[in-house]
Amino acid sequence: MQASTANLAAIIELSKQGALVEARDMLAPYLEDHPGDIAAHKLCAEIHFKLGRRDDGFRCAMRAFELDQSDIDYGLDCAFNLVRAGRRNDALRVAQLIAELSPESPYHCDTLGTVLTHCEVPEKAIPHFKHACALISDSPQFLFNLASAQRMVGAVKEAEVSLDRALLLDPSDGAAHLARSALRRQTPEENHVKELTAALACAASANEKVSIGYALAKELEDLAQYPQSFAHLAAASRLHRSQSAYDAGRELGLLRALRQLDYGSLLQGGIESDPGAMRPIFVVGLPRSGTTLVERIIGSVPGVRSAGESNVLAAEVWRVATRDGRPADPQAALVGAVRKAAGEIGSNYVSSFAGRFDGAFIDKTPGNSIFAGLINAAVPGARIVCLRRNAMDSCYAMYKMLFWGAYPFSNDLAELADYYVEWDRLIRKWEEDLGDAWLTVNYEDIVRNPEPSMRRIIAHCCLPWDDACLRFHELDAPVTSASAGQVTRPLHRESVGLWRNYTTELGELADRLRSAGIAVD
Repeated sequence: MQASTANLAAIIELSKQGALVEARDMLAPYLEDHPGDIAAHKLCAEIHFKLGRRDDGFRCAMRAFELDQSDIDYGLDCAFNLVRAGRRNDALRVAQLIAELSPESPYHCDTLGTVLTHCEVPEKAIPHFKHACALISDSPQFLFNLASAQRMVGAVKEAEVSLDRALLLDPSDGAAHLARSALRRQTPEENHVKELTAALACAASANEKVSIGYALAKELEDLAQYPQSFAHLAAASRLHRSQSAYDAGRELGLLRALRQLDYGSLLQGGIESDPGAMRPIFVVGLPRSGTTLVERIIGSVPGVRSAGESNVLAAEVWRVATRDGRPADPQAALVGAVRKAAGEIGSNYVSSFAGRFDGAFIDKTPGNSIFAGLINAAVPGARIVCLRRNAMDSCYAMYKMLFWGAYPFSNDLAELADYYVEWDRLIRKWEEDLGDAWLTVNYEDIVRNPEPSMRRIIAHCCLPWDDACLRFHELDAPVTSASAGQVTRPLHRESVGLWRNYTTELGELADRLRSAGIAVD
């Protein structure tokens, strides 16, 4: 026993000195002899993560938690990291183990609810959030998290009550202001313009100013005060962009490199398709293009479920790109991963949903549009539905939406135009190359002539038509995207041509798109 302890101590010392490979190599035989040593499993996980070997790190971390499930803090940290890595099945498994322990700490309850929300099961998160709020009734953060889950399940009135309470406790909470403004269409009788104006004047931090500015722009647009709305939106967007280290050139270079890949040579025979296995339906497009609407339409077919915005595919590409450590050139590493390991990525993508779905399921991750060639080559039986809408409406819809930590190209109109042009070129390649696997659908066609468009989508997905598709807004399933307020209502045309209220303000954007040969009218 003393020798074993000394060995572990030596391994810990090596790790502290930075000799990670040597420490890892010593840990392997140690764990064979001491499979129940929790500290050794945790150390092993830490070393693997430092070496960039995330899969091995997660395996060790999950084993450590399974051996000591009373360590809820460690389990929650593990679950959060699994979510960030796109491994929602594993995150959900850890979260369910924690839920069975019935944690009583309000912070544990709130964190567990947050993990469950990220795992796209907000209905399971709500009881934990409510328990946290009952234990500490004056926490704006707990109330905000509860409201987020309530919004996802369609409990809009309850969400607004929760956010009202949060803002009474902290009137400077920009995220809560923005979330409340987005819950519903504001009216002259019921709006928060005066409250938001006062909050913006008192905002201390850049993040507060950004969030409140977007919220104020949204409510003013609802009230048809367009010049005032755009002035606040432009100011908030400029501030948001100034806080970002976004490299537009690298992003555009990634799109060009993905467009130039020879996808026909990615696989030698590919992965054999099992007709009875899972059949993913990828709903893709730019954000705010109607992907959630189509997700609801397809999900109305009995037996079809949705994985939501899983981000699993991108996470798998990134996992391969970084398994030897963080690359100096992330974009080149991503392209290299697609070129060299398409079969592995596709196989791991399908495996990640094992046990969750049987037959057709929906992956509504808009960003998967850039990986359509990979999907077609490496995911057997996949069907891809791509949403498009008028270029100006599409760009304006992205510009006016605050994306924290995502889609940084949307914060500047010139960068937005450049991104749209390169994205459009990539999509045209898919339209030419991917054959029957690909279907482009125009958002305007759906709202103007619903049933033929819906039948075309359902047929493309090799699913039987069901009249429930026409009543997509009645679907009893959570909406985790920002479109929750729109897709729980019948079809409407309110957003078609909305950009025309800002023809002067968006003139430069229109000119840049026209010069690239993209129709704007």
